[in-house]
Amino acid sequence: MKGAENKVVIVTGGALGIGRETCLLLAKEGAKVYADVVKEFGKLDATVNNAGIAGTDKPTHKLTEREFNPVNVKNYQEVDYVFRKCCIFCLANG
Repeated sequence: MKGAENKVVIVTGGALGIGRETCLLLAKEGAKVYADVVKEFGKLDATVNNAGIAGTDKPTHKLTEREFNPVNVKNYQEVDYVFRKCCIFCLANG
């Protein structure tokens, strides 16, 4: 992940799985990965929207619309919320 040095990044879902590995890789490459980024560092360079819910314990292609829609809507809303809150700070950095 070239170009991460001295960048400040929020990773949602950073405690487990892909999110955790993303945090570790970014940190290894020199990024500052922190929960309260703007307060701590005064800026935000990027976000990784990794958090989400899985819903039922079925393969995605076997879900009915009734099973899939609430999960899809919830995951979209969470990504949209984080993006809207974080983009203000990212845009301020150019």
